Amino acid sequence: MRRTSVILLATVVAAGCNEDKSTKVAQTTPTATTTPAGTATTTGTADEEAEIKENLAKLSPEDRALAEKQKYCVEQTDERLGGSMGVPIKLIIKGEPVFICCGGCKKSVLKDEDKALAKAKELREKNSKK
Repeated sequence: MRRTSVILLATVVAAGCNEDKSTKVAQTTPTATTTPAGTATTTGTADEEAEIKENLAKLSPEDRALAEKQKYCVEQTDERLGGSMGVPIKLIIKGEPVFICCGGCKKSVLKDEDKALAKAKELREKNSKK
């Protein structure tokens, strides 16, 4: 029984951010837009934005403000916080809050904390200018 539980847990952890989103993609296809600098960005549909808002509302007001500033996962930088992965996960790294999209990102983020902190800072600065 214990061995089966360990194998099941390892399978779930290994799946991480590779969760099957095929039904979500079929229902809501994001559209690509071009910014003035010429870089492509992805804009979610109204349903995706509503889902993000709903998931972020489950955070404390302070955490919600921080997650909204960061906007994207530090590991899966194309994954919006509060999107298809659900409520963002807050990690405290060297005294600083860092948000990730799901538990599957935790191990790699904690493996290189300085990289995660730098990415979170970069995302907050980038998204505060918009």
